[in-house]
Amino acid sequence: MRVDIRIKDWRKVPTVVKSNLWEDVSKKFVMLRDETHTLSVKKVALKSMSHAWKDFKWKLNINYVKKDKTPFEDYPELKKEWWPDFVKWVTSDEYIVLGEKGKKSQSMNKFRQKLGRRSYTVQKRKWAKEDAQALTEGKSIPFQDMPDGRHKDWARARNPSGDVNITESHPIIKKIVYLNEKSVAGTFTPLDNMDILATAIGSNHPGRTTGVSAYVGLGMGLAQGDGPRKKKRRTTKEYVKRFVDEYEAKFEKLTALCQSTNVKIAAIPSSVVVLTSETFDSIVLDETKDVLVEFYAPWCGHCKHLAPIYEKLASVFKQDDGVVIANLDADKHTDLAEKYGVSGFPTLKFYPKGNKAGEDYDGGRDLDDFVKFINEKCGTSWDPKGHLTSEAGLVPSLNPLVKEFLNAADDKRKEVLSKIEEDVAKLSGSAAKYFLPPSPTLCLQATRLI
Repeated sequence: MRVDIRIKDWRKVPTVVKSNLWEDVSKKFVMLRDETHTLSVKKVALKSMSHAWKDFKWKLNINYVKKDKTPFEDYPELKKEWWPDFVKWVTSDEYIVLGEKGKKSQSMNKFRQKLGRRSYTVQKRKWAKEDAQALTEGKSIPFQDMPDGRHKDWARARNPSGDVNITESHPIIKKIVYLNEKSVAGTFTPLDNMDILATAIGSNHPGRTTGVSAYVGLGMGLAQGDGPRKKKRRTTKEYVKRFVDEYEAKFEKLTALCQSTNVKIAAIPSSVVVLTSETFDSIVLDETKDVLVEFYAPWCGHCKHLAPIYEKLASVFKQDDGVVIANLDADKHTDLAEKYGVSGFPTLKFYPKGNKAGEDYDGGRDLDDFVKFINEKCGTSWDPKGHLTSEAGLVPSLNPLVKEFLNAADDKRKEVLSKIEEDVAKLSGSAAKYFLPPSPTLCLQATRLI
């Protein structure tokens, strides 16, 4: 799977492409069968892919476009039809303006912080040792008169050399010192959503907010001190546990209420045919049916994402006797999964009337993609909303006779109409079910052919 270099932003990469990338990667590893763990790993993997993809495009521009070279000898996997559009984009005025904007933002960040992967946690330990050493040597401590707070951490992280005089050359830190003095004097009151750091940074300094927590807005975060509105950083595990606990508590209350009032919770009706080892052959291998089967696993996150789309697909075609939309729990029925070569989830296979060996479905996974596939393979005419399209009831094989009917003299038309009726009697499946009586059909098809 290759990501098109013509796409300008990773966020614009189609979801199905990202899903396929993840499937390619996940097949190389054996991971815990835990949805939370899988989603976490997927998020990290896709983020790494996005960085690598953007870096690759940047290097293509630097090493090839700017040198008036093509990359196909070094990267034969790149499609040649992508290159003209890519070159056009990276040499466009819009791209150049974006680049200059990024450079300007970076240039304003004159005093870069070096916080490491653990943000201020490690730095504070380092600063404590430096302060202790400075006291023993009789030296000044940076910002020693400033009360503790995130504004002090931010200012100190902007000071790579430990020189107190950094306040003289950095306008934002000068403003922090000024606001701190006003706060001590009682003429400025820091608020939860507009503390000293947020006020000093304001909204006119792009590129200068490095070091502000990722859980806080750009210059508009909560105060560092204790308070009822202080943000608490929670891990994904804590969030999931809290959600599950709340859900279970609500479910227990609902169950108790239903039991006390003798109310039964009705199962949500489904149009998807659930297959088992006992029913698989009788349904899937039925020569009178076109069958689409999803092999899924209950723990698979992609399967859960596909479930509502697959349910809508089944609802669209439930009105058609010749089409079956089914699924099989391949984690439970491993014998069938192995028999049909299922190695990842979800796997979709189509079993048409004339090929019960089955064929892989490799198309898109949006509802429109599925409906288009079924219509083309099965000769049906449904739209994604479950309505018949304008093609329903029209039979392409009758077009020659319709043309003959249109061109025939009045005394010959009855003879042609008899031929049409003979062909109509031979129709089967959807063509027969939704075929209109000869006269309306002739009108419709004639309109198309005129």
